[in-house]
Amino acid sequence: MPATYLIKHTSSYLFRLRVPSDLQPSFGRTELRYSLQTGRLGEAKPKARLLAGLMQCLFHDIRLNGPSAADRGFIEKSIEDYIDTVRCNTTPFLQISGTPTSDDARPNANVAASDLKQIISDVLHAELEQMRIVSPDSLTDHDQTQGMAGGQRKEPDASTATISQVAEAFVKIKTAGDKWASTTHKNSRIKIQLLLEFFGDVPISTLTRRMMSQYLNMLMKLPTRRNQDPRLKGKPLEKIIEMKDVKTISPRTAAFYFETAKELLRFAHIHGHVTSNPTEGMKFPTPKNMVPDEAREAFTAEDLTKIFSHPDLLGTGDSRYTREYKFWGPILGLFTGARRNEIAQLYLADFLQVDGVWCISINDESDDKRTKTTSSKRLVPLHPFLIKELNIIGRVEKLQAQGDSRFFPELKFHEVSGYGRQISTWFNRFLRSKCQISSEKKSFHSFRHTFITSLAHNEVNDDLLIALAGHAKQGITKQTYVKKFKAQQMYDGLVKHLNFAVNLSHLTKSRFVEAGVMPEGGFSNHPKSQTI
Repeated sequence: MPATYLIKHTSSYLFRLRVPSDLQPSFGRTELRYSLQTGRLGEAKPKARLLAGLMQCLFHDIRLNGPSAADRGFIEKSIEDYIDTVRCNTTPFLQISGTPTSDDARPNANVAASDLKQIISDVLHAELEQMRIVSPDSLTDHDQTQGMAGGQRKEPDASTATISQVAEAFVKIKTAGDKWASTTHKNSRIKIQLLLEFFGDVPISTLTRRMMSQYLNMLMKLPTRRNQDPRLKGKPLEKIIEMKDVKTISPRTAAFYFETAKELLRFAHIHGHVTSNPTEGMKFPTPKNMVPDEAREAFTAEDLTKIFSHPDLLGTGDSRYTREYKFWGPILGLFTGARRNEIAQLYLADFLQVDGVWCISINDESDDKRTKTTSSKRLVPLHPFLIKELNIIGRVEKLQAQGDSRFFPELKFHEVSGYGRQISTWFNRFLRSKCQISSEKKSFHSFRHTFITSLAHNEVNDDLLIALAGHAKQGITKQTYVKKFKAQQMYDGLVKHLNFAVNLSHLTKSRFVEAGVMPEGGFSNHPKSQTI
């Protein structure tokens, strides 16, 4: 009887596979266990067999390529990609001409995803391999690498799929798995289009390591704003990269372009379109003094004083016609750490009490709302300064009485950038021209960095901070088993520890703060001091 690799766990099935003894040091464990997110046996069996085949491909690659493929980060990333692929494919794919089916396969079942056919042979190898791994004492490590006939297992042939064909399948998997926001989707297509422009729509299996090195070198010469600059517009890529006295894209942007190419080729390898990933181990050569958290800088206390004291934000003096998003947008950015568009798209219904704690709900529950990733959907408890001193709930009630449904009804929706475009355009100009804060590493997103930095310096719980910031949980175990934290936990463990070391008491006198009774509930012993 073939192995099924399944364990029943409460209402769903888990995939289980023993790691071969020679690879256990690389994986750091003896067994792999992951939720298949289905309680139906007929659906769990083919998913488990497919995942087993993918894992056998990974085992084979690590043995074949040695230390370069045994990096723990590479292994974890590969496994995450495999699990995404399996979970996203919900259509039966058991019956292929010339291959046996399971007891659960219906007579006329067809393969729904043609790009998975390449690895079915590995699934069959995996079933035989697994039966031998179950009794490892009867084998040598060398035996575990042998194929069905006892000889060396043959590397699967590369397909003739072109770059654009693989890219379409890649994008489909990413969007089906809800891993990409619409902006990520659009930006990834732009990056893939550059890859096509450089190589042409050739079979993806023809890309070599040398060719990808040439692509990397081209990225370091790629000018910025090539579709807007009259000197560059309409010129072929090979001419543009040879031009002098043009500003090139930043190393960070170039690295993002190359990372998309690496992801695409990793996907192609997983799905059998290439026999090996030509970019494996290649990294974009960023400057030594450039580290990830320098991509954006947090605001200093001096910066915050300049921003929150300026008449253009307060709507006083000659700036009495200031729109309300210019006041509340930065305040919510600072006190919630939410992303620009997460704030701009808030509906009045997104302000709610959960177990007595006032929160905002960041979600994508209407057609004009989106979140960056699935983990971005979250509750963020509101700081008592917003509730007690600025009476933000009073503004919500006022807008409701006026018949509005959104917190910023004056912001217009943009198909690509959502509601946040207007805030971003205004704030960046305001920061440079009015506040004299000229660093290109400071923008509206710096509020998010300021919020996270303030909490991190107070040595708060990392898991709570990851959840509050809307980042993905680290590691498959936490992604699968750790449930959402309660609003009171988030408030007690994080929000009440916010400390920006700046006096914001004057904000209470703004004409945008509603007079009246402040709402009760949700917070005890809230700080009276206005130095936050």
